[in-house]
Amino acid sequence: MHRKTTVFSMKRILSIVCVIVMASSMWADAYRDALMKYLQFNSNEQQELLNAISAQITTDPNSQSAKALAEYMSSQMITDIADIYEPAFRKHVSIEDLQQLEQMYSDPRFADITKRSAAVIANMAQSEEYMAFIRQFQNSLMAMATGQGLPQDLPIPQTIPEAYVQAFQQYYQQARVEEATMASFRNMTPMLTSSLRSAGVTNAEEMVSNLIAYTQRNIPTVILTLMNKTMTLDDLQLMNSVTSTPAYQHVMDASIEVAGNPLAMAKTLLGKMVSCMETNHPDHVAPYKQLLQTFEMMR
Repeated sequence: MHRKTTVFSMKRILSIVCVIVMASSMWADAYRDALMKYLQFNSNEQQELLNAISAQITTDPNSQSAKALAEYMSSQMITDIADIYEPAFRKHVSIEDLQQLEQMYSDPRFADITKRSAAVIANMAQSEEYMAFIRQFQNSLMAMATGQGLPQDLPIPQTIPEAYVQAFQQYYQQARVEEATMASFRNMTPMLTSSLRSAGVTNAEEMVSNLIAYTQRNIPTVILTLMNKTMTLDDLQLMNSVTSTPAYQHVMDASIEVAGNPLAMAKTLLGKMVSCMETNHPDHVAPYKQLLQTFEMMR
């Protein structure tokens, strides 16, 4: 029972990690104003994160709970995201960096690419590729728990051209997706290890280490396969022209510092949302408060 609970919790957390890792690879003084303008172009992924959270409460977009969330996202969310990210941004990102990236993101073509990439993340948990990875992930847990070898790594689909694979690998490296992903998983290592020990696993540390290595090898294939469905080679090359800039790298320094612990990030944003709803929609905040309590129990 404990092992099933651990797998389920990891599945939920991994969904949040992917959303947050990909969000961090894209993001009343002059600096604050510049940060707010930058976030206006880079809030799609955070919106999808909250939509994914809301989907666990209601699937009816016309429900009062969904309408309360929509109001929060349109009126308060950007301010709350800025509050979360501002300290790290001031540490790593200059106002000139923000202004340069704002110009890049205001390009209609790049704005469209950003929107489509957000859709990839939003739909990841329902995709066949992601579910295949989750099955492999679960098999990995069970195999290690019973002393068996790890499952085979996911293959790169032969239908994806080599030029596309190379452009994606350049993006994956320049956007520092692996660095952000692994920082997230390292922050979850104590929780995983503790859960496995509670389930009676004696070699919990070794299992977690092997599991992280397995994830590190296979997450790129999942993201590659999903991006290939909606992003062209030209799209990737345009993204690479942005991710190679010093301004983008400075933003990544700040984003990884904040989102390196995706569970803490999700708790903070959800907590701010609940506080706002308690004031503006007290009759509809209960399910979100309950979800926040569930997140707070994940350590």
